[in-house]
Amino acid sequence: MLESEIPGIRQAIHQTRSFLGRAVRYLLRRGVRQFLDLGAGLPGVGSVHEIAAASGRPARVVYVDNDPMTVAHARHMVRLVPHTAAILTDLRSPALVLDHAESRAVIDPDEPLGVLLSDALPAVPEPIGEVLDGYLDRMVDGSYLALAHPTSEGWPGDGSRSSGAWAPVVLRTAADVHALWDRLDLVPPGVVPVQDWRPDTPLDEVSQECPVPVLAGLGRVRPRV
Repeated sequence: MLESEIPGIRQAIHQTRSFLGRAVRYLLRRGVRQFLDLGAGLPGVGSVHEIAAASGRPARVVYVDNDPMTVAHARHMVRLVPHTAAILTDLRSPALVLDHAESRAVIDPDEPLGVLLSDALPAVPEPIGEVLDGYLDRMVDGSYLALAHPTSEGWPGDGSRSSGAWAPVVLRTAADVHALWDRLDLVPPGVVPVQDWRPDTPLDEVSQECPVPVLAGLGRVRPRV
């Protein structure tokens, strides 16, 4: 059903999750040890806490979702994982997310934080900039924000009937998507097609243009002046 509505969307979702993994590994190598995964869904294979464990660099992780059933399952899945929580909160309310009792028990506000938005932004309506600012304003120097977002240019569907991770899709232009990084100092190669952000497998396997155009990037937070 999903693939018939928007050809290529499964490939796009897979590529965004792969991007998230690469971004997490990059941040772990640079000393970031706590993560906030917004719109996380179920923390299955390749989730942040698993990536951290596999890297030998333990991290503190909070998964955020607004679906009660998803969060109930997520809590069960991470119940034995140290310094890891799943909370039921709307990511559009940064204060509620960051001030949630379980978030505060896991995340130290005085240490660098990696905020991950690999799947959720296409379902967040405007004003999206205010939502992002709510997180950026609370993140200390050395924090990073990882984003992935499809663009309307080349979109194979009308954005109104999709289901799954992007339901409903809020279509934004490439220029609007690029603007999401305005307060970030971008990590090379900058904002690029999601499959081309620091691929860790041979290019002939990953650099295949997806029918659903998705831009991705990772940036260090630039404090507001």
